[in-house]
Amino acid sequence: MAISIRGPRKPTTLSTPRRLALAALIFMLPIVVLSVFMELNFRHDVNIARSELAGTDAIRETLKTLGITQRLLTLHGRAKRGDTEATREIPPLQMEVQHHIDQLENKLSAPIFTSFRNSSGCPATTDIRSAWQNYIHNSPDGLDGVIKELLALFEKAANCSRLNLDPALDSAMLAWATIPTLPHNTAFAGKVEYLAHRAMAGAKVSLSRSLLDESLLLRTARTQDLQRRSRAAIEADPLYYGKSVSLSGIYAEQLAEYQRQVELLTFELERWQQGDPVWDTLARQAREVRRGSVQLLSRAMDEMDRLIQKRIESYQR
Repeated sequence: MAISIRGPRKPTTLSTPRRLALAALIFMLPIVVLSVFMELNFRHDVNIARSELAGTDAIRETLKTLGITQRLLTLHGRAKRGDTEATREIPPLQMEVQHHIDQLENKLSAPIFTSFRNSSGCPATTDIRSAWQNYIHNSPDGLDGVIKELLALFEKAANCSRLNLDPALDSAMLAWATIPTLPHNTAFAGKVEYLAHRAMAGAKVSLSRSLLDESLLLRTARTQDLQRRSRAAIEADPLYYGKSVSLSGIYAEQLAEYQRQVELLTFELERWQQGDPVWDTLARQAREVRRGSVQLLSRAMDEMDRLIQKRIESYQR
């Protein structure tokens, strides 16, 4: 029987074209992986920006609802003075508030709010509708409950839409400056205006402890936070996606005028605290701060939209 003895096998060698193809594959693989991750990151950033735009949209509608509800409260105060015009204006304004609550529910049906509503406390109109029905049966005192639920909605909308977690410091600071402060200032000024009208109607009105605390917050923490963070937003703005002329111009001018109106209201509140209120002046100045708070927050949301849109455009370039 013949025994065949084989020598060692020669290593398999690739042809030159195959070696070049393998080298190209090894070279391209990291680039492909990097491109995939960059695309995923881009989509993630764009989705965050779009959720923030849904947030500003919801806050803008909540602000409209709050502003009209405050006007309704003022009309009740004027009606108690025997103002027949105010009495006639109440029913159509009630219908307008109901319309805006419906609009607000539409805004809060955006996927960013409905997807996480059960797990993260995202906003809904259920409690507002319940408070509104309580007002209809117990007007005007029930409006306090409606206003309370609307105030809670601002922070929930900001948190759920990630406005408070904006990756750019300018828009983040603008959100931190305005959303936690201006809605509460609106509600406080509206309450003072209502009470001043009640006093002019002959009711005995006193500066309660809660109103005194709110007055102190208006003069100190809220105003200081609004001013400090707004300045930080304006200073940081050129460092990100280009300077916003309207932020450093129109918004800054409105902020300065708002500060002046707050100081005038503070002076009238101090007169009330000292037992020498001038009710018509107090009502007028509270109305100016109430309107100014709504206008400034509305302007801030417009600025937020511009800053976020500029960020989206920078992603797409």
